[in-house]
Amino acid sequence: MACQDQIDRFLALEQWFASPLGKHIAQAFDAELAHLKQLLHGDIMLQLGNSSENLWLSSLRFQHKWLAMTHLDPNRSTLVTKLNQLPLDRDSVDCIIAPLTLEAFTHLENPVDEWDRVLKPMGYLVFLGINPLSLWGGWLRYAKNSCFNGVRGYPKSVFSIKRALIHRGYMQCHFNAFYYAPPAKTEKWRRRLQILNVIGKMISPMPAGFYCLVVQKYVENNAVPEPETDLLADSTPIFRAQCLNPHQ
Repeated sequence: MACQDQIDRFLALEQWFASPLGKHIAQAFDAELAHLKQLLHGDIMLQLGNSSENLWLSSLRFQHKWLAMTHLDPNRSTLVTKLNQLPLDRDSVDCIIAPLTLEAFTHLENPVDEWDRVLKPMGYLVFLGINPLSLWGGWLRYAKNSCFNGVRGYPKSVFSIKRALIHRGYMQCHFNAFYYAPPAKTEKWRRRLQILNVIGKMISPMPAGFYCLVVQKYVENNAVPEPETDLLADSTPIFRAQCLNPHQ
């Protein structure tokens, strides 16, 4: 992806998060990450892309919270860089959060190798993504009012992400699908369709629009202590059913 194309996409994404619909999704992301604050803590956290108010950052327990953006914002950005070419040392970050970041890249432009390079062993990758099989997936690919300002996005399935991470030595710590209401243009319809988010937790009339996937970077030569407690039970691990938390 050309530098200007990446700037345009992530500037449009930032502006979308400031819209009424984007604020609804940001609140859903905040609620999802609030459950992970016991797991996600450490020294340095890096978020890839600006999500307007970035509601969830205040609840995450990191000493340093860095924000990588494709364009300069003196009030927000810590790094101004292409998000698939980070100016950071290898193994320098404890946690990377990608809120709809992966959706900006095609399958041929997969930035996961670069994110893996800067992530410390036993560090966490957090994907907040759009389910390609949901109505939101169709909205991202075809709608003129999508989060990339009408430019086509590329939703990635959880399966494709896990498949890309298996040979890199990652294990799944947490997965949850959420937000069953479809994209609605008006506040009136957004309020009416919120009932689907309640019903979807019991029996889903349609696939959830979003997911939160947390994986941990596992290195073979690292000591692997047994965790004291299972912080986040998960039924579909990549390698192990329990998540290791080196910060506890």
